[in-house]
Amino acid sequence: MAESELDIINGSDILVHVNVGTVAVPSWKPVAHQTTCSVNNASETKSRVTKSGGLWKKKRVTGLSTVIKCDALCSYDADGGYAKLHSLWIAAKEVMIRYALVSTEGKDYYEGLFVIASLDRNDPAQDDSTMSVSFENSGEITPKTSPAV
Repeated sequence: MAESELDIINGSDILVHVNVGTVAVPSWKPVAHQTTCSVNNASETKSRVTKSGGLWKKKRVTGLSTVIKCDALCSYDADGGYAKLHSLWIAAKEVMIRYALVSTEGKDYYEGLFVIASLDRNDPAQDDSTMSVSFENSGEITPKTSPAV
Protein backbone atom coordinates (compact mmCIF):
# COMPACT_ATOMS: atom_id res chain seq x y z
CA MET A 1 0.00 0.00 0.00
CA ALA A 2 1.36 3.42 -0.91
CA GLU A 3 2.41 5.71 1.90
CA SER A 4 1.43 8.78 -0.06
CA GLU A 5 -0.29 9.70 -3.30
CA LEU A 6 2.83 9.13 -5.40
CA ASP A 7 4.43 6.53 -3.09
CA ILE A 8 7.23 9.00 -2.33
CA ILE A 9 8.88 9.02 1.08
CA ASN A 10 8.46 12.26 2.99
CA GLY A 11 11.78 13.11 4.67
CA SER A 12 9.90 14.19 7.79
CA ASP A 13 8.80 10.57 8.23
CA ILE A 14 12.36 9.26 8.63
CA LEU A 15 14.01 9.24 12.05
CA VAL A 16 17.29 7.99 13.45
CA HIS A 17 16.82 6.12 16.75
CA VAL A 18 19.45 5.23 19.34
CA ASN A 19 19.13 2.24 21.67
CA VAL A 20 19.59 3.77 25.12
CA GLY A 21 18.65 0.48 26.78
CA THR A 22 20.52 -2.79 26.63
CA VAL A 23 20.89 -5.38 23.89
CA ALA A 24 18.56 -7.71 25.83
CA VAL A 25 16.00 -4.99 26.58
CA PRO A 26 16.29 -2.28 23.91
CA SER A 27 14.81 1.18 24.46
CA TRP A 28 14.67 3.05 21.14
CA LYS A 29 14.75 6.84 21.40
CA PRO A 30 14.89 9.16 18.39
CA VAL A 31 17.72 11.66 18.21
CA ALA A 32 15.72 14.50 19.74
CA HIS A 33 14.09 17.13 17.50
CA GLN A 34 15.82 16.10 14.26
CA THR A 35 15.72 18.67 11.51
CA THR A 36 17.65 16.66 8.91
CA CYS A 37 19.26 13.28 8.57
CA SER A 38 21.27 11.71 5.80
CA VAL A 39 22.64 8.26 5.11
CA ASN A 40 25.73 7.72 2.99
CA ASN A 41 26.45 4.16 1.85
CA ALA A 42 29.85 3.67 0.25
CA SER A 43 31.89 0.86 -1.25
CA GLU A 44 35.63 0.51 -0.96
CA THR A 45 36.97 -0.92 -4.20
CA LYS A 46 40.14 -2.40 -5.53
CA SER A 47 41.22 -2.28 -9.16
CA ARG A 48 42.24 -5.40 -10.97
CA VAL A 49 44.43 -4.82 -13.98
CA THR A 50 45.26 -7.67 -16.30
CA LYS A 51 47.29 -7.80 -19.45
CA SER A 52 44.28 -8.95 -21.43
CA GLY A 53 42.03 -6.14 -20.09
CA GLY A 54 43.70 -3.40 -22.09
CA LEU A 55 42.86 0.04 -20.74
CA TRP A 56 39.74 -1.20 -18.96
CA LYS A 57 40.14 -1.92 -15.25
CA LYS A 58 38.02 -4.42 -13.41
CA LYS A 59 36.79 -3.50 -9.94
CA ARG A 60 35.82 -5.53 -6.94
CA VAL A 61 34.25 -4.43 -3.67
CA THR A 62 36.55 -4.90 -0.68
CA GLY A 63 34.46 -3.19 1.98
CA LEU A 64 31.18 -1.45 2.74
CA SER A 65 30.51 1.50 5.03
CA THR A 66 27.56 3.57 6.17
CA VAL A 67 27.65 7.04 7.70
CA ILE A 68 24.50 8.53 9.21
CA LYS A 69 24.41 12.25 10.00
CA CYS A 70 21.70 14.09 11.95
CA ASP A 71 21.11 17.75 12.63
CA ALA A 72 18.77 18.53 15.50
CA LEU A 73 17.59 21.17 17.87
CA CYS A 74 19.18 20.78 21.31
CA SER A 75 16.77 19.96 24.08
CA TYR A 76 16.68 18.87 27.67
CA ASP A 77 15.38 15.41 26.65
CA ALA A 78 16.89 12.85 28.96
CA ASP A 79 17.23 10.06 26.40
CA GLY A 80 17.59 11.47 22.89
CA GLY A 81 19.13 14.85 23.54
CA TYR A 82 22.62 16.25 23.46
CA ALA A 83 23.52 15.21 27.02
CA LYS A 84 22.71 11.54 26.36
CA LEU A 85 24.57 11.51 23.05
CA HIS A 86 27.52 13.21 24.74
CA SER A 87 27.62 10.56 27.47
CA LEU A 88 27.48 7.81 24.80
CA TRP A 89 30.33 9.54 22.92
CA ILE A 90 32.43 9.80 26.12
CA ALA A 91 31.87 6.07 26.76
CA ALA A 92 33.59 5.46 23.38
CA LYS A 93 31.57 2.29 22.78
CA GLU A 94 29.39 1.09 19.94
CA VAL A 95 25.74 2.13 19.97
CA MET A 96 22.85 0.40 18.23
CA ILE A 97 21.22 2.66 15.63
CA ARG A 98 17.92 2.20 13.80
CA TYR A 99 17.12 4.24 10.71
CA ALA A 100 13.40 3.98 10.01
CA LEU A 101 10.06 5.53 9.29
CA VAL A 102 8.47 7.21 12.32
CA SER A 103 6.10 4.26 12.64
CA THR A 104 7.90 1.00 11.86
CA GLU A 105 4.86 -1.25 12.17
CA GLY A 106 4.93 -3.52 9.13
CA LYS A 107 7.70 -1.45 7.53
CA ASP A 108 11.30 -2.06 6.51
CA TYR A 109 14.09 -0.44 8.49
CA TYR A 110 17.86 -0.75 8.98
CA GLU A 111 19.71 -1.49 12.17
CA GLY A 112 23.33 -1.92 13.20
CA LEU A 113 26.16 -1.03 15.53
CA PHE A 114 27.75 2.38 15.05
CA VAL A 115 30.31 4.58 16.74
CA ILE A 116 29.72 8.27 17.31
CA ALA A 117 32.33 9.79 15.00
CA SER A 118 31.51 13.41 15.80
CA LEU A 119 29.14 15.41 17.97
CA ASP A 120 28.96 19.17 17.49
CA ARG A 121 26.88 21.78 19.30
CA ASN A 122 26.16 25.36 18.26
CA ASP A 123 24.73 27.86 20.79
CA PRO A 124 24.13 31.21 19.04
CA ALA A 125 22.89 34.24 20.96
CA GLN A 126 19.10 34.70 20.89
CA ASP A 127 18.55 31.60 18.75
CA ASP A 128 17.93 27.87 19.09
CA SER A 129 20.85 25.68 20.13
CA THR A 130 21.56 23.03 17.52
CA MET A 131 23.62 19.89 17.34
CA SER A 132 25.05 17.67 14.64
CA VAL A 133 25.99 14.04 15.17
CA SER A 134 27.70 11.63 12.83
CA PHE A 135 27.54 7.85 13.25
CA GLU A 136 29.85 5.42 11.40
CA ASN A 137 28.98 1.75 11.15
CA SER A 138 30.93 -0.81 13.13
CA GLY A 139 30.01 -4.01 11.37
CA GLU A 140 27.06 -5.13 9.31
CA ILE A 141 23.91 -3.07 8.75
CA THR A 142 20.87 -5.35 8.77
CA PRO A 143 17.64 -4.68 6.89
CA LYS A 144 14.64 -5.74 8.98
CA THR A 145 10.86 -5.63 8.82
CA SER A 146 8.79 -4.77 11.86
CA PRO A 147 5.75 -6.95 12.46
CA ALA A 148 2.43 -5.29 11.65
CA VAL A 149 0.30 -4.61 14.71
